[in-house]
Amino acid sequence: MRLERVAILPLVLALNNCSGQSEGAGYWFHLIFVLIPLIIIGFIIFIKSEKIIDSLFAIEGQLKKLTNKVENLEEKLKKLTEKEQ
Repeated sequence: MRLERVAILPLVLALNNCSGQSEGAGYWFHLIFVLIPLIIIGFIIFIKSEKIIDSLFAIEGQLKKLTNKVENLEEKLKKLTEKEQ
C-alpha cells in the first residue's frame, strides 16, 4: 500500500502543477497528457512500421521466387506440348 502511495504522489503533484491558473490547461498538462503520449505512440508506430517493411521485403522476395518457378513451369509445359504436337 505504501508503494502505491509513493507512485501516486508524483502524479498528484504533477496534476496540481497542470493548472493554467484559471486560464485553462497549463503547460504541464499539455506536456504530460498530450506531448509525451504522442511521442510514445509515434515511436511505437515507427518501430512497428520497420518490422512491417522488413516483412514486406521478405514477402516480395518470396513472390519473385514463386513467379520465377511459375515461369519455368510454363516454359516446360510449352516445350512438352510442342513435342506432343
